[in-house]
Amino acid sequence: DGTVSGERFQLLKLPLGRALASPQLELEVGEGRVRVAGEVAVPEATIRLPELPEGAVQASPDVVVVDRPVQERERRWRVETDVNVIFGDVVRVEGYGFSGRLGGNVRVVEQRPGAALAQGEVRILDGRYEAYGQKLTITEGRLFYASMPLDNPGLDFRAVRTLTDITVGIRVGGRLQTPEVSLFSEPPMEQSDQLAYLVLGRPLSSASREEAGSLQSAAASLGLAGGGRIARQIGAEFGLDVVEVGAESDIAGTEQAALVLGKYLSPRLYIQYAVGIWEAVNTVRIRYELGRHWMLEAASGPQSSTDLLYSIER
Repeated sequence: DGTVSGERFQLLKLPLGRALASPQLELEVGEGRVRVAGEVAVPEATIRLPELPEGAVQASPDVVVVDRPVQERERRWRVETDVNVIFGDVVRVEGYGFSGRLGGNVRVVEQRPGAALAQGEVRILDGRYEAYGQKLTITEGRLFYASMPLDNPGLDFRAVRTLTDITVGIRVGGRLQTPEVSLFSEPPMEQSDQLAYLVLGRPLSSASREEAGSLQSAAASLGLAGGGRIARQIGAEFGLDVVEVGAESDIAGTEQAALVLGKYLSPRLYIQYAVGIWEAVNTVRIRYELGRHWMLEAASGPQSSTDLLYSIER
């Protein structure tokens, strides 16, 4: 048996940040087993998260790395933890558009390897979030755990932009791996106008065609609840016949999510523009109906082509 205790010692000093810690831990070492219990207070910390490259996405859970063999090593010790982590009043985090101060405490319990569960919450005491060129004020924010995995807490966030007589904002709920995003405003208004005030600072009716494209892309990339309906409302305002989230192929032939905007210039002539949501994929497609079953289609972009299409409806 043993103890580990300390007061504001330097836990971390790296380019990404620094942190002080005050641990009060008890250790029990037995045959093939180590148990760590107690608490670790973090009275002061400043963490600056590294910026991700543009277009970076999270690896799919089914990705398997095969460039080198991995040998499983026999686990000689079973480590069990029951530690309460307490955040002080001077814990700041910056990165991914977020800047703010954190508080709260989280109890982490791990009885077997890879199965750590947490209880408690991390609160945002004050914070700002930058999105689409706007700095939003976080009025409410917390990550909460109720015997949940560390990497998938519950979310409860509200970030607002305050104009002269209008307040618009984003509400985020759900879980970290499956967030649910919606818009709100005071006074209430259509969601398309809420998004316009959030991004542009004025109603949709005063937006230009170029700004409409930015709004539609914002609705798609934010994963807004009812985002497709919002995009269609924006499209209808500017006379577009088709507004949807589809897929386009990049240079490597990989399909990427894209916002698709389409307009019939005549009953037979249709023009479409697709812009990538996460990747720089831009495609212009023109389709002309030659007859009842035949169409001629030309596309310009990463995969340029001219095709003669024949279709049968059943």
